Amino acid sequence: MDNHGDILLNPIRMRIIQHMADKKGRTVGSLSELMSDIPRTTLYRHINMLFEHGYLLVSKETRIRGTYEREYILNLEALQETAEEESIEKNVKFFLMKLLSDFDRYFKDRGNPIKDRLFLSSNTLLMSDNEYNQFIDEIFEVVNKHLNFEPNQERKQRTLSIISSPNWEKGDLNHEE
Repeated sequence: MDNHGDILLNPIRMRIIQHMADKKGRTVGSLSELMSDIPRTTLYRHINMLFEHGYLLVSKETRIRGTYEREYILNLEALQETAEEESIEKNVKFFLMKLLSDFDRYFKDRGNPIKDRLFLSSNTLLMSDNEYNQFIDEIFEVVNKHLNFEPNQERKQRTLSIISSPNWEKGDLNHEE
């Protein structure tokens, strides 16, 4: 598995990266508490894959009862390099296919969109680049605020996917025909 998109776009590895995005070091144990729905052995396998491909770095090792516990941090430089190297078009298509597959499985399992609070929204925004950058920062501020809640009986896993795309129509001021 040499394709970085295949490595990073795996749902479990995406969640690991999300939990690591706050730039705090995390051990497998602390990630296991945040991702209690994932078996610990599976979590180890995904963390090792991210580490082996350079997306995680060891920030600290602590000796505990004859073994070492590693604390990992994200390697932001490696993530940035991958984003520049990979075909963005291919990653977008993979992302969309993953969403399609998830919804297909949800409806085949007779999901209940009303009970599960499924919603779709598509909005066209008219913003300058500076306004849009501020908007994106605000969205991620809200998402990060809710990202690391501790699992409990009342909480269920939900996926929030945000996609931004150009909306060109004939006659747009900023679109060349």
